[in-house]
Parts: sequence; structure tokens; C-alpha cells
Amino acid sequence: MSVTKIRKTSSWTLLAITLISLVVLGIYYFGGVVDPAAEMVEPVYTGLLLNWVYAVFAVTIFTMVVFAIRNIAPLIQHDAKSAIMPIGVIAVSAAVFIITYSMGDGTQLNLVGYDGGQNTESWLKLTDMWLYTTYILMGLILVSLAFFSVRKVLSK
Repeated sequence: MSVTKIRKTSSWTLLAITLISLVVLGIYYFGGVVDPAAEMVEPVYTGLLLNWVYAVFAVTIFTMVVFAIRNIAPLIQHDAKSAIMPIGVIAVSAAVFIITYSMGDGTQLNLVGYDGGQNTESWLKLTDMWLYTTYILMGLILVSLAFFSVRKVLSK
């Protein structure tokens, strides 16, 4: 695939996901609430928003794994040493997911009027896993930004 075709494909994909996300957010925020008189209002389309977020996460993780495997296979065939870094990244990512899942709290929530089946230990721990992983990634981004900024200033 040529570079321009890759750029076009990724640009159109980003545009489509952004537009769908904006539509879903618009429906969520302006779609009304279940009971306006309730103490804590609940938007009608909360399920739609959550399902969209789950779908985007699932596609992202699936795509990441497929492309990682696709890029590592030729590295292993030609130069096994160069494949160590990508395999290490995948191993560390898996370790972070496992550790943050085990850190999650599986205590069922006391949600008044909720009849759904997602208030289980596995779903609650999975949600905590994503939250903790997000916190870790944000922290790593801030640390790397600070490190490389300081390094750039000191190298002048």
C-alpha cells in the first residue's frame, strides 16, 4: 500500500470515527433524561454511549494486536534481536492489564433501580482495569514529556 493511500485511509477512518462519536455524544447529551425529577438524572442514551466506547476500545485493541503480530513476524525471520523490543512492549502491556485487572474492586455496586447484568465482579474489575491503565498511560505521557523537554533544553 502506498504512503498516500495509507494516509487517505487513516484520515477517512479518523474522520468517520470522529463524526460518529460526535453524533453519539450529541444524542447522549441532548436526548433527554429518564426521570427529570430524580435526584441524579440519567440520560436516556447512556447505553448507546457506553456501547460505542466499548466498540472503539475493542477495535483499537484488536487492531493493535493484529498489526503488532504482523510487524513482529518479519522481524523474527530476518533479525531476531530487533524483535525483542516489540515483543517486550506487548509483554509489558499484557502485564499491566493483568496487574490492573487484579487490582480492581469486584464489590457489587448498590445501584437503585438497576436491573442489568453488568454489575458483576468481572465487569467491575474490567472497568477498573481500563481506568487504572488509563491513569498509568497518562502518567507515563507526562513523565516522558517532562524528560524529553528537559533533555532537549540541556542538550543545547
